Formats: sequence, structure tokens, C-alpha cells
Amino acid sequence: MTLSSASPALAPKTVAVALTGASGMPYGLRLVECLLAAGCRVWLLYSQVAQIVARQEMALALPARPAEVEAMLSERFCAAPGQLRVFGREEWFAPPASGSNPPDAMVVCPCSMGSLAAIAAGADGLLVETHPNPSEAWCDADQALTPDELLALMVSVRAVAGAIGRSV
Repeated sequence: MTLSSASPALAPKTVAVALTGASGMPYGLRLVECLLAAGCRVWLLYSQVAQIVARQEMALALPARPAEVEAMLSERFCAAPGQLRVFGREEWFAPPASGSNPPDAMVVCPCSMGSLAAIAAGADGLLVETHPNPSEAWCDADQALTPDELLALMVSVRAVAGAIGRSV
């Protein structure tokens, strides 16, 4: 089955992958390879620092032009025509930039701490479960924080929020 012959019910999933300047570029590119092999559509975005990290960690030169990266990686990973799309930083009308055309999933890999902080600071809400003894919690015991852990988390969240002019 090709991408164009898939029925809407069986349409391949679209996954947006962002490569940042964190160490771990082989993981990000392996993820792209596996997603393509699984038949997913991949929308790839990458930063200038990701280009530097790719060269340092993998001796891989990611061109500055998205079309060149798309051609290079499509060939390298045997992507079907149209299966891999690469978007540049200045493509404000690209599908991943539009809330009306969201991907099915988004992955930032590798994710630098700066990128993680930016993503975290942009969140409009945070749900955290607390319990004095998480192992005895009725639900989400593995994810629950103790009150002391919540306090430590809130100190960090307030610091990030204050740095970007927001309050908690």
C-alpha cells in the first residue's frame, strides 16, 4: 500500500520530529528511520545547533536548506515519495506551524534542556498528583509525588515562570 492509496481509516500516522542541539543526535535520526520504516509520515524540523551536533557526533552534514535534507534523508532511509517532509525555521505556513493541521504526535529528540524549558514554560496547565505515601495511593501511585517533592517541583516551576514573565 502506498501513502496515496491508503483509505482515510488506514491513513498513516503523521509524527513531527524536532532535532535540537542536545547531545544524542543518533537517537533522533534513528527515530526518524524507524518511523519511516513503520510507514509513518514524518515532518522533520531541526535547529542550527542540531546541524553542529550532527556534524560532531555523527560526522553528518545536515544542509541548511530543508529540501536538501529531505532528499538526503529520504534516500538514506528509503522513504516513499512524500513520506518525509522537512521544514525550515522560516516556513511560517508549514503544516507543523498550524494548529488547524496538527500531527498525530510530536517528538523532540534529542531534547536540549533549553528546548525542554521552553516547551514546559509554554504549557497552560500542569496536573500533578500528590500523596503523603505514593506507594499507598489508589491511583497513579507510580507517578504521584510526595508533598516535599511537589514543593521542590514548584520552586523550579516558579523560577522558570518568573524568567519568562509569568506567574504560578
